[in-house]
This record gives sequence, C-alpha cells and structure tokens, in this order.
Amino acid sequence: MTLAHEHLGEVYTSLFPNRIYNGVFMNDDLAESAMINNNIVKMNVFLGLVALLLSVTGLYAMISLNLLRRVKEIGVRKVLGASVGSIIIKLNRPFIIIVLVALIIGTVGAYYMNDALLAMIWYHYAAPGATPILLSCLLLFTIAIFTVTARVYKAATVNPVRSLRSE
Repeated sequence: MTLAHEHLGEVYTSLFPNRIYNGVFMNDDLAESAMINNNIVKMNVFLGLVALLLSVTGLYAMISLNLLRRVKEIGVRKVLGASVGSIIIKLNRPFIIIVLVALIIGTVGAYYMNDALLAMIWYHYAAPGATPILLSCLLLFTIAIFTVTARVYKAATVNPVRSLRSE
C-alpha cells in the first residue's frame, strides 16, 4: 500500500508539478469521521446529563413550593379520610401534564436541532430513529414521575395535626 501511495505521489507531481500531492488513505478518513462522531456523542451525553440535572432540580423546587402552599389542604383532606394514594394522584396530575408538554416540545426541538447539527457536519447521515427518542422520553418521564411522587408522598404522609395546628 505504501508503495502504491508513493507511486501515485510521483505520478501526480509529474502531471501537476506546481501542486502538492495530498493523497490520504480511506482508513484515515474513516478514523477521523469516527473520532468526530464520538466527540459529538460525548458532547450530547454531557449536555443531556446537565439538562437532566437542572430540570430535576427545578421540578423538585417547583413541587416543594407548590406543596408548601397546599399543606393545609393536604391536612384537611387527610382528616376528612382521603387516602395517601388519592392525595398523590390529585397532586401529581398538574405536574404530569407539565412534564408531558415539556417532553413533547423538547423532543421536537431536539430532533430538529440534532438534524441541523448533523446536516452542517455531514453531507449524508442517518437521521435518528424513533427508538432512541422514545427511550429517552420514557427515561425522562420516569425520572420526573419518581421525583414528583417521592416529594408528594413525603408531604402526604405527614401527620395532619402538624399542618393544621395553627388553625
């Protein structure tokens, strides 16, 4: 291979004496492409983890503030005989709707931004399929539901006497 490469360089310089021969092996181009793809994957994973951490922190803060506002309502519901499960369902519903709307908007935006990024780098590329998108949405939804339910469960199992003591 090296001999053929040197021979091509000699033939090229004899045909075009004023130009420099820049012949490369296809393996080198493919290795560079693989390196670029790996860097893009690492960047997307890092940014995804940062976004996940920030969104879970924001969701937890939003839930905590909402529950602080509704402490007496939870206490009254418990005194009147509501089960912990019904309280969790009642308090989870608005957050589930918020998370679903955010997932839909974020998924569509991320798909088009990822498509634009790949189009800037590569002329031909394979667009991401539905499976990784649906798996990531399922993972995010599961983490959000776990965060909301854990915080709401903690608030729903508090003794109602503590929340209604000031009344």
